[in-house]
Amino acid sequence: MPEAAARPPRHVLIYGPPGAGKLTVARCVVEHYGMKLLDNHLTLDVALRLFPFGTKECWELVDRMRLDLLASAARAGLDVVSTLVFSHPDDRGHVARLAGASENAGAVMSFVQLLPRRSVLEFRVTQPSRQGTRKVRDVAALGRLLETFDLETRIHDEDLSIDNSELSPEEVAGIVAAGAGLEPAVPSHGDGTGCTAPPSSSRTEPPPGDRAAEVMVAMVAMFATGDLSALHATVHPDYLDHQGLGGRPLRGTEGFATVVNAARRGHLGLEVTIEDLITNPDRAAARLRWAGTNSDGDHVERETLEIVRIEEGRAVEHWGRSS
Repeated sequence: MPEAAARPPRHVLIYGPPGAGKLTVARCVVEHYGMKLLDNHLTLDVALRLFPFGTKECWELVDRMRLDLLASAARAGLDVVSTLVFSHPDDRGHVARLAGASENAGAVMSFVQLLPRRSVLEFRVTQPSRQGTRKVRDVAALGRLLETFDLETRIHDEDLSIDNSELSPEEVAGIVAAGAGLEPAVPSHGDGTGCTAPPSSSRTEPPPGDRAAEVMVAMVAMFATGDLSALHATVHPDYLDHQGLGGRPLRGTEGFATVVNAARRGHLGLEVTIEDLITNPDRAAARLRWAGTNSDGDHVERETLEIVRIEEGRAVEHWGRSS
């Protein structure tokens, strides 16, 4: 009998905004389906050793490296999963070149978009696992990107799009694999890219139905961005801030807004990140890191401990302490 024709190599491109979980899901696909990982940070980190971020030279080098890596993988018959923050329409030329490099070398492409809720993105970008990396690490920077660029439009209308707000990375990897026609790999010890869940103190999203976590994330986001559009959905009319300002407790949504505005007036470029978050049904406790430039022009950082009591799905009481 004639030998069956070799299956063409696969290239799965996972794209979405910062904090969507692209790299975590890609690692799960690698672990369970035997693919090789070419994430977007791999080539960018190399380019940044030579050229400043955002320069023409930087992006041209990133483009060339990605094309060469994908073409080489396809010619070698390797299955690859890659990641990308896709901005419509700016990145369409880049994506077309990536697809061309893979397909011209014989690979079959699949495109998968990850698009969780914005509140989940805001929670994820503040997690300790992103500190010390070149990833987006604070809510304000994420907000600027989402307002400046279209990061939600799909590359193709028929692309698989997954709201992974309440799905585990393993569950998402299974959906990706089913959509791309991947088969489970023979169990192995892996290559060090596995998708082990982070410890509880570094959770990447509020657990499903954890309203206390969602409230804390929303409150931190208002400090980080100055956007108070979620104020009345997050803070109860009977809210009592025991810490207040100058030792004077503050009440209601107006009291919370007063503290937000005071914090932002006192610090240029204020960044607020959640370092640790612990919740139960009616409480959220968080360790926050604050950074910015004060009125004297000095860069300052501090940590605070915050406890919020939740009632009727909104913050009704707050205690805070600076370290």
